[in-house]
Formats: sequence, C-alpha cells, structure tokens
Amino acid sequence: MAQTIEVAKAVHLLGIKRSQLQKLIKSGDLQTFEGKIDVEELKACFPSTALLAGAFESELEFIKKAAYSNRVQSAVLPSTEDITSQLHQTQVKLLVEKQKANKYLTTVQNLLTYISELRSDADENDKKVIDKISQWILQQMNSKP
Repeated sequence: MAQTIEVAKAVHLLGIKRSQLQKLIKSGDLQTFEGKIDVEELKACFPSTALLAGAFESELEFIKKAAYSNRVQSAVLPSTEDITSQLHQTQVKLLVEKQKANKYLTTVQNLLTYISELRSDADENDKKVIDKISQWILQQMNSKP
C-alpha cells in the first residue's frame, strides 16, 4: 500500500508555499487523491529535500502506532462514564440483594421462633417432627451456598 500524506502536511514538511505544490498538481506532475499525495511522487518532485526521506516515514509510523493504540483502547476499554454508570448500577443491585438476604434471614429466624412456640404445646410425636424440621432448617442455614 502506497504511503500518502495530506497536501497541507506536505507543504509544512517541505517548507514550501501551497501555491507551488498546487501548480505541480494542476500541471499533472503530482497526483492527489482525496486531498492526499503519494510520498514517492513527492520524493520524485523534490529529490533534494532530505526531509522527505525520513520525516514522512517516521511521522507515518508514529501516526499508525498512535491510531492503533487509540483503536485498541476504544475497542477494549469503556469510557470513564460507562464504567462509573456500571459501577453505580452494580452497587444498587448489591444493595437490593443484601436487603433481600436480610429479609429472608429475618423470615427464617421468625419461622424458627414460631416453630419453637408450637413445640411447647405439641405432644411427643409432634415435638420429634418439629425438632427434625428445626434441625433441617438450621443445617440449611449453616451450609455453604
């Protein structure tokens, strides 16, 4: 792929007037495409300019690396606003889940209290059943998720 440079940048790097470059373009000695000039054609038109030899290539390499870095960052990293928004949403979800967990814990504790109260009025067979249910609930509460 041919290396190209914008007309304005070529004028700046060559240290010439834009009108001089425009004359070469109008005469057909220099071709442009979408406001850009082929670096090899510039070298042919300005062979004594040492600036072209290294400046274009090093600048183009720098631009390519910077563009790649920017493209990777924008493709991989979300914006600060997106991260902040996602963090806030996650914090809200966590708070809601903690509230649910506390509600469930309170409900189970109240259930155990209620079962204990029922036990005091129960006969021996019912007490055994109530004890088994209470033990099962406690085992479930103490087991790891």
